[in-house]
Amino acid sequence: MNSIDVLDNAVIINGHHLEFPFSYDEIKAVLGEARIEIDEKHGKHLAYTYDDQGIEFDGSPEYLKNLKKKKAYKDKEHYIIGLALYVTGQKIYSSRETFPNGRYEGGLTFMGQKIDEDKMWRSPVGYGYQPSYIDNNGKKAWLHVSASIHTDDKKSLYDGERILKDVGLSFVPERPKSKVDYTIVVPDEECLKFDTFNFKLAVINELMYNREVL
Repeated sequence: MNSIDVLDNAVIINGHHLEFPFSYDEIKAVLGEARIEIDEKHGKHLAYTYDDQGIEFDGSPEYLKNLKKKKAYKDKEHYIIGLALYVTGQKIYSSRETFPNGRYEGGLTFMGQKIDEDKMWRSPVGYGYQPSYIDNNGKKAWLHVSASIHTDDKKSLYDGERILKDVGLSFVPERPKSKVDYTIVVPDEECLKFDTFNFKLAVINELMYNREVL
């Protein structure tokens, strides 16, 4: 039986640790060759499908820009940020032409624990789930992987260790907070003042969006 454990920014698939974002080569080393489908209509999304196991990975080179913004960029090959478990055979992604022929038969846990139905919330597809944990600083933090559980009955999630619902997992990194102290200090020396509003905006744009220091 397959086994998937979701960590803060990674998953462990059958004992193999895969850290988000994935590359196809990393996935292939664990599960073998996938059937690859390119969806040109929706931002050149790529679906890496394992028909016999009911698992599908989702990625797109267009995700790289957001990964850079969130400081989660590795390189241009690491753009796979989602995976879906097809347990019931229903279609999870409405934009996808095809999906796995097989069914996922296995377990799904989050940091070693089963999904806590009391911490699920209603979502357009059923329920959402993103558990919290205590980080190294003793503070409460949320996993950087969220789950969409396709069900109307959150009371019947497992049969023993086996998950019974279709689940989509997405990597949702939070941009790390800057350690720079931005406290405004009034200098003693004479300062240069910008009287032109548009020029002020240009400076802010350069520092905030181009250099990303604000």
